[in-house]
Amino acid sequence: MKNHKVMNDQILQTNKRFSHLKGSQKERIATEFYRLYHEKMIERRTTRKLPPKQRETVIEALSEAIQGRDIWISYIEVGKYAYSKITKAVNAFPKRYPEMSKNFEEEHIERKRESIIITNKKGR
Repeated sequence: MKNHKVMNDQILQTNKRFSHLKGSQKERIATEFYRLYHEKMIERRTTRKLPPKQRETVIEALSEAIQGRDIWISYIEVGKYAYSKITKAVNAFPKRYPEMSKNFEEEHIERKRESIIITNKKGR
């Protein structure tokens, strides 16, 4: 029993991988990840990949949500799963929130345009 430990009168497997989970558990984790990642994208008003610190907060929240559902899987495995799904989450955002995505892109282009104008004025 070197890969098991007793917690709350239950034996938990400490070397469990994401692939060892049941299909319904994987679906819950995937749904929760997409929800958390999209909420953070909305909060930051972006359609692009989140910076590393923001991604870490999403992974921490996901790990807490998983443990709240009494699914035991290591934080490292949650992180591996999350990093493998980031591109899909970013690409799914415009499909799920088309109007919001369009507005965020327009804001991004406007900010970019303003920064170019400021840079050009400083260079003169």
